[in-house]
Amino acid sequence: MLPFEQGPKTSRPAVREKLRELTDALQRETEITRNLGQALVQQRTAVANDDPDAVNSSVEAIGRILLTLDEARSYRAGLVSSIAGEDPAPLNQLRSLLGQPLPVRLSEAVKELRRAAQKVAQEVTINRAVLCRAVETGEAFLQALFSSVVDPEPVYHRSDRKEEGMGGPGFLVDRMV
Repeated sequence: MLPFEQGPKTSRPAVREKLRELTDALQRETEITRNLGQALVQQRTAVANDDPDAVNSSVEAIGRILLTLDEARSYRAGLVSSIAGEDPAPLNQLRSLLGQPLPVRLSEAVKELRRAAQKVAQEVTINRAVLCRAVETGEAFLQALFSSVVDPEPVYHRSDRKEEGMGGPGFLVDRMV
């Protein structure tokens, strides 16, 4: 007996409605995932343009999107649990739990979410490489800036001084009126 056939409170129309809700939730999650991909591209662009304000904005945007995505996943897990009648099951097991093929819209929503997630994973990989390279470049610049091959000598030599009577800083004049 399938989970949705176990009690009088749950009926096939109720399961169909839950599947529609799940489809809508997956479509919203896909949109959020795509927004994450766009934010990652914006972050990479900001790093390439050496724009710290844009980098900070992109970091904040990515943080907000990740929180929203976490909420969407939690909502989806609750829907899957209510459909499956057990703890959250992976989407790829939903068909076997229902004992029938998934509706076409739901199958397409699952595929779109997977594609969007794969695209975001690629963007994350690229950003990681770009950010690592930017940090390495910054460290190399600082190393070159604060180190030198020959340390300056702590004493001044006579040859470093200007000729007497040339004027300039430190030249004293003693005049009487």
